Amino acid sequence: MAGDSIHYISVAHNLRNGRGLIDYAGAPLILFPPLFSFIIAGFAWVFRLDAFVAGWVLNALLWGVNIFLSGLFFKRLFTTRPVYFYLSSLFVFLSPSALSMHASVLSDPLFLTFTLLFFLLGQDYIERQSWKSLAGLLLVAGLAPLLRFSGLAHIIAGSLIILYAQRRTLLKGIVLSGLFGVLTSLPVALWIALHNLPLSGTWWGTSNAEGADVRINILQSLRKMMYWFIPYRPFSADGLLEPVLILAVLLLIILVINRTKQWRAWSGVLAHPAMISMWILTVIYYSSTVLNMQTADHKSLFSDRYFVIIFLPVLVQLIVTFDYLILPHLPLPSKWFVPVLCAVFVLWSVYPGYKIYKYVQVSLADGESGYNQYNTRAYHESQVLRQAVILLEKEPEARLYSNIPPLVWFFTRRIMTNPPSLDVPRTKDQIKGEFAGWPGEPPGYYIWLQPDPYKLYMPPSLLSLVADFESLQKLSDGEILRITARKGQ
Repeated sequence: MAGDSIHYISVAHNLRNGRGLIDYAGAPLILFPPLFSFIIAGFAWVFRLDAFVAGWVLNALLWGVNIFLSGLFFKRLFTTRPVYFYLSSLFVFLSPSALSMHASVLSDPLFLTFTLLFFLLGQDYIERQSWKSLAGLLLVAGLAPLLRFSGLAHIIAGSLIILYAQRRTLLKGIVLSGLFGVLTSLPVALWIALHNLPLSGTWWGTSNAEGADVRINILQSLRKMMYWFIPYRPFSADGLLEPVLILAVLLLIILVINRTKQWRAWSGVLAHPAMISMWILTVIYYSSTVLNMQTADHKSLFSDRYFVIIFLPVLVQLIVTFDYLILPHLPLPSKWFVPVLCAVFVLWSVYPGYKIYKYVQVSLADGESGYNQYNTRAYHESQVLRQAVILLEKEPEARLYSNIPPLVWFFTRRIMTNPPSLDVPRTKDQIKGEFAGWPGEPPGYYIWLQPDPYKLYMPPSLLSLVADFESLQKLSDGEILRITARKGQ
């Protein structure tokens, strides 16, 4: 359960229970598009599941769907070398990053499904210009921004694919491309105009670009992609130099050993309709990601879910480059090619296999170890959270506050009220003046959890300047306090 997961799950839970599109704190859904929460709510309603369980089961099923769609794309592309189809499908199956992403309740697995379908439909449209494939592209591109706002890349890519496919009848291509852009933009435009703007005055609540360091994001992406294929033991301080050096050395070797003939053969593969469809969307999506990704939130080597979306294009390009620019220079008889390649793959598979083993081992011991913030063993054994659940059984309508509101919501399924935040430094006098009369009526309970890794909200020690706190239970991992507004303020 990542931070984003709580938003999706709480909105789905509240939607299913008739409270509308509000999150764990009763705030309207602004930062995220609505489609994933709608799907989870529908899935939970049909199968009578809790929203969290519904989201988890859905993404587990999508893991199989995405492996199948990847295999279908590989089969279309590697028609002359079936061994590449089989091994690349196993690459995807053995990807620890893909496994971790599908084990979390996030919109990324379904976004990957849309992206793989887009690759396949884009290829079909370039080859046949059929209305059936165009309708498929319209559906996928129209829904993608309602799943993640970065799905706007699918709209741009679809328009460019139509222009390319209709390049011999340019006027028709311009008309179709324009209509495609308008029709696919309409759903997300309506969501923004009729929901986000009236409620928040913004398109999507925030500007991600304000926290994006594009240079670092590019270097981080190369670092994370390299870790998909080879062990990563950096010698530089931030670990960003090694991918650049390795990539530079490989490019230099490839440039030196190849001649015009090999480069023509390699570039000819890039003109394959499947490659064109894949790379148009990949370039736009990758550019959007590095321009908007919050750098500070994704410094971890393991925080790669935004880039797992383009795992398939990276893998395809590596295989094509190996086949046309490296393999011809290897002193390997053709009859030995498949056995040797399979043997190398088996040896390499120890690497992702071990990573999966460690991932599963840690996850079974402490909870999912990838993007998990809240569904951990430590929190399941928390005395404070257990007592909070008991408290709500006695007082179902009690107002709850906490220094970690999403966590308390996850274990209680009760809408939280956020305490005053620590967004800006304040003096004691400023706190007294700004928050006089807090929390108002009715009184509530403050679920104080320790340790607090986020430090987003004011602790009781500061809020006691304006409110009266009564300690009800002091426990090993925090405290439960009753809050009442101070009389006379």
